[in-house]
Amino acid sequence: AQPFEYILFGGLLHMKFASHVKSVLLELIDDISANPANYVVNPCKDFIRNRKLTLSTTIKLILSLSNKSTQDEMLDFFEHDIETPSLSALIQQREKISETLFPTLLSQFNNSFRPTKFYKGYRLLACDGSDINIFHNPNDSSTYYKNPGTEKGFNELHIDALYDLCNRTYLDINIDGRHNQNEQRAMVNFISKH
Repeated sequence: AQPFEYILFGGLLHMKFASHVKSVLLELIDDISANPANYVVNPCKDFIRNRKLTLSTTIKLILSLSNKSTQDEMLDFFEHDIETPSLSALIQQREKISETLFPTLLSQFNNSFRPTKFYKGYRLLACDGSDINIFHNPNDSSTYYKNPGTEKGFNELHIDALYDLCNRTYLDINIDGRHNQNEQRAMVNFISKH
């Protein structure tokens, strides 16, 4: 993407910048979708048939998910079309996506924008972790946890993020199961990569 002229209006970035950011993201998604071999589990058969949930559409849908049920999110995404794909179809398509796709997309997206703000000439970065509950699956030993004395356990992921404080952008992310979390290791890995 070409460098973009920041337009200030009353101390806030003009909507033109927001549109530019969105167009850069959509262009990157289209580029990945046009050459999916490095981003799918099985390049010989994944996302080669013409379906409503193409690789591009699946990526956009996943990125748009918020706090509603996934089925409601899908209905909104497809504007309540009678032919909205099923939740099962989304799960099947999601399983075809390689774990490298979203980190690569984040990296390419960040590379499209140069940092413009610095602290005493340095990029000021912060790293922190957070836990997030996911669907219940007692068979997933890396995420399942059961409190002593309780009947039902829960599944949890630990997310570590590297954040540029001055430019307000995420630079990297690490996701581990609850039992594999290690914020210090994540920070060392971030430092090594950046």
